[in-house]
Amino acid sequence: MNPVEITEGASPVILCQPHSGTFIPDEILQRLNARGRALADTDWHVDRLYAGLLPNATIIAARFHRYVIDANRPP
Repeated sequence: MNPVEITEGASPVILCQPHSGTFIPDEILQRLNARGRALADTDWHVDRLYAGLLPNATIIAARFHRYVIDANRPP
């Protein structure tokens, strides 16, 4: 699994989707309660929301869930 998906565009604009991923390794998934397993904190359909908005922008989308790494927070 690639941790991020990058779609390169021709413009200098970069759209980041840090909370659109759903991958959670089994060792983390088994520790979650029912709400956590439902992935309630996912930014569902962000890719569809931004589709076509800036057609030449580069898009960086996380494939892992924020329970694994919160990609827009410092370590």
